[in-house]
Amino acid sequence: MFVRGCFARQFVPTRGWRLRLQDVIDAGGEIAGFIAGLDGQSFAGDKRTVSAVLYQLTVIGEAVSQVPEELRLRHPGVDWVGARRMRNFLVHAYFATNVEIVWQTARDDVPTLVAALRRVLEAEGGDDS
Repeated sequence: MFVRGCFARQFVPTRGWRLRLQDVIDAGGEIAGFIAGLDGQSFAGDKRTVSAVLYQLTVIGEAVSQVPEELRLRHPGVDWVGARRMRNFLVHAYFATNVEIVWQTARDDVPTLVAALRRVLEAEGGDDS
């Protein structure tokens, strides 16, 4: 049974951008673990793994969508928009998900994003402001 009211905005705790970026890095690590040793065909045939990767991609997209615009503007080399768009597509057009694109994203784009966000964290230093 779904818990009523738990998704109301006032129940979502605030989370600083550093933690959001760490969420992306962690989700990327989960994805890497899920797909380790697989090729595209094996991935496509493993519904649990596909589902797990899809969930982590939505986490990534949601986390980057909550990063302050000022930070995104300071780091234009990060594909902030692509990660958000992927999340929006997976959530709103779930019925049209192309597993080959999910595989390519997991294999190629996620590691690139994770590396870029590690550089952002290193470059920014200090606190969440």
